[in-house]
Amino acid sequence: MRLKSGDPGVFGRLAEELEAARAAGIPVEIVPGVIAACAAAATLGRRLSERGQTDRLMLATATCRPGDPEPDWPAMLREGTTLAIYMGLRRAGPLVQALAGAGVPLSLEAEVVAAASTARERVLRCRLGDLPGALARAGIAEAAVIFLRWPKAASPAPAKGPRAA
Repeated sequence: MRLKSGDPGVFGRLAEELEAARAAGIPVEIVPGVIAACAAAATLGRRLSERGQTDRLMLATATCRPGDPEPDWPAMLREGTTLAIYMGLRRAGPLVQALAGAGVPLSLEAEVVAAASTARERVLRCRLGDLPGALARAGIAEAAVIFLRWPKAASPAPAKGPRAA
């Protein structure tokens, strides 16, 4: 029996593990769970999207197969987006460099939830520009979700009541 936390279909090796189990004649049952981004957002007391701030949610993994290109971080994070990055602790430096090079403000808040919804859960908050250093200082090395939120630019609130002519 193999029991995994979260949902095995989100950034897991579900296809490979199913193929191996079936080839060995092992019966398999898939039970979906709560994805790590949802559990981590609950820890933070935040929504994954916020009316008027973020209307786009991106889930991404920073761990690719050997030889694969680095994810296109600037394409994923733009104004109005919450980016939830799985398995990104060791890639925090290149992530910050790619975003900075594309003009993403280094002053954006970064939130990291390690070991979400477990007794070992830890939370780290810092600015995007300090993410690699803050992770090193905090000694966070276990599974974690990194949240980057780039709120929409301030815009005037919609008018209330009847319009004046």
